[in-house]
Amino acid sequence: MQPYTFIKKFLFGVLLSLSGLWANAQNITLNISDASINETGGIATVTATTDVTSLSNIIVNLAFSGTATNGTDYTSDNPIVIPAGAFSEFIEITTQEDTQNELDESIIIDISSVINGTESGFQQVSTTIFDNDPEPTVSISASPISFGENGGSSTITASLSNSTYQPITVSIEAVNGTASNTDYILTSSEITIPAGDLMATTSITGTDDGISEGSETLSIDITGVSAGATEDGTQSQPLTITDNENVPTVSISATANHCHH
Repeated sequence: MQPYTFIKKFLFGVLLSLSGLWANAQNITLNISDASINETGGIATVTATTDVTSLSNIIVNLAFSGTATNGTDYTSDNPIVIPAGAFSEFIEITTQEDTQNELDESIIIDISSVINGTESGFQQVSTTIFDNDPEPTVSISASPISFGENGGSSTITASLSNSTYQPITVSIEAVNGTASNTDYILTSSEITIPAGDLMATTSITGTDDGISEGSETLSIDITGVSAGATEDGTQSQPLTITDNENVPTVSISATANHCHH
C-alpha cells in the first residue's frame, strides 16, 4: 500500500468520525420574532439555530398546533433547513385574511424531529393571530312581502353582515297593523343562524277566516339578538295578507202578504 493511499484512508476515517461527533453535537433551538401578529398581512419569523455548524445540512422538522388552522388561517414552510456550515435558518408564518368574526387564535410550533442534529431539550414557540373582523349586524327581510290568507306564506330571513364563530339567535315578533293574531301563524319567534353561516329562515302563513275584509297589514320586527351580534338599526319588515273572499253582494226580496177578511 502506497503511503499516500494509507493517509487518504486515515483522513477519510477521521472525517467520518468527526462528522458523527458533529452530528450529535448540533443542539437545535427555536426562536420566534413576534408573540402576536395581525390577521391582515401578519408575518412571524421562526428561526432554528445550532450551537455548532455541521458538514451536512441540518433538517429541522416542525409540528404546528393551536386554535389556528394551517392552510386556512396562516401558511408556513416546513421544514427549516440549516445549510452546511451555517448556524441558523428561518421560515415565515404568514396570516390569511378572512371576513369571519372570531376569537384570537394561537399558533404553537414544536420540533418533531431533527436530521443531523438534536433538539436542545424541549423547544416550543408560539404566536397569536389577532382577529380584525367586527361583530356582525343583523337585518330582516321577507319574500314575498304579500301572501294570501288561504294558506299563502312568506319566508322570513335573518341575515348577518359577516359570519361569526358562534351561532346567533334573532328574536322576532309579528306586530299587527290592520291584521289580527287569527289571520296568520308565525312558525317561530326565534331564528338561529349557525356558526359560520350568513342567514337562516322561518315562515309566516295566512289563515282563512271566511270573512270578506280586504287586505290586512302587519310587520315582522326584531326584538332581540343574542351576544355576538347587534341589530342593524331598527329592523321592521312590512307584510300584507291578501283577502280571498269576494266582496259580498246585497239583494233584496219581498213576499206578498195575503189579507183574509
